Amino acid sequence: MIIGEQETPQARIHRYAQTCELLFGQPIGYYQQQIEKQFVAPIDFSRYYVMITGLPRQVYRPFFGMDAFAYSSHFKQVEAQIVQLLERQSVRCMTTMLLYDHTKRFCMIFNTPPSVCAMDVAHTAACCFDQLYARIFDMRQIPYRNYTALSSETCGYENLPQVFQQIDALSRQQFFDGHTNIMTPALLEQLCRDLDKGQLHEDLAHLRIALRSKNVPAVEKALDQVMGPLASGRNFSYLEKALYAIRLSAEGLLAASGRELCDPEVFAIQRYPTFAHLRRGITQELLHIVASLPDGPALSAPVLEAMRYIRRHYGEDISLSDIAKHIDMSTSWLTKHFNRECGMSIPAYLLNVRVEHAQRLLLDTHMLVFEVGNAAGFRNPRYFAAAFKKATGMTPTAYRDQAHQSPSKSWDTPFLP
Repeated sequence: MIIGEQETPQARIHRYAQTCELLFGQPIGYYQQQIEKQFVAPIDFSRYYVMITGLPRQVYRPFFGMDAFAYSSHFKQVEAQIVQLLERQSVRCMTTMLLYDHTKRFCMIFNTPPSVCAMDVAHTAACCFDQLYARIFDMRQIPYRNYTALSSETCGYENLPQVFQQIDALSRQQFFDGHTNIMTPALLEQLCRDLDKGQLHEDLAHLRIALRSKNVPAVEKALDQVMGPLASGRNFSYLEKALYAIRLSAEGLLAASGRELCDPEVFAIQRYPTFAHLRRGITQELLHIVASLPDGPALSAPVLEAMRYIRRHYGEDISLSDIAKHIDMSTSWLTKHFNRECGMSIPAYLLNVRVEHAQRLLLDTHMLVFEVGNAAGFRNPRYFAAAFKKATGMTPTAYRDQAHQSPSKSWDTPFLP
């Protein structure tokens, strides 16, 4: 795209930086100005596809120490190979660039004749880079090769910024896959599944209870119930919220024994190359935490069932006798053992559960505040406002406003055991 034949590696990198600046969101007037100054050659944007392929940060950084200049020389060879292969099929590469800000990923804008499928073009480019990685890196150490994303057919320069955003999001989606795949908008639509936010919230609560019980099989089962829907839902926002909630649970469990979480980044998406690695890492960390807890009585089966009963019926007018009857124990036994094992009374636990669910309703619904309180089990609006403020430090209205400004903290409920 840039005019000029001979380039040093430094000039080539500057060229890619200029191309990225030009194409990532600049108005068309700026683009036309660069053409007039003969800094760039004009591109026909009447019909085009955009493709990105390459290594994600989580794979490149831990395994490769190659600097940008060294990698650029390899990239130049692959770029020429791809262009030559596609020219034979009458595919025109309108521009190519190396995205340094996204580690070492290759971007190409191209159009195809009617006889050539854009998916085949993307496959050709991805295979060329797979061969490059196999040639210069030890692929036996790499947990994943490359992410490849292909946009839909697009027209007009003004649509280019949105297309770059689209394919960047598409390439991130391959975090959920354990193999190289070319992600397209149509494929993503087939793969995504609806996520039941209420059920996910309940599954996270069950995981907290399992951690508190120090029951390893229960922790593994509860974590599987959380991770399964997240894998099929492919929603990074909910994944981040769930990881944040799991981290809070782990921190709360450790704090009860006077300890702190050694490495909070274990619960960060950026730590892992794929969802499978994340799931394995989170499982290992939680099981390690449970195994490292001081010896002491785990939650008894009746107390665990009492907690489950409260979480199922928090919106009703339940009493201590209702809970005791459900677990077939006396109220005095339940009171004594619940206080001793959970470190709080049943009324306090019920109150916290109700506040927790009120938080979720405030975030995930458009219900009025008094309707939220009633649905969470608070029959008196004034008592709901007072209890909510005491537990969270703010009124329900203020919590809803603030949480919408900080979506990653939506499930911040550290007061539950």
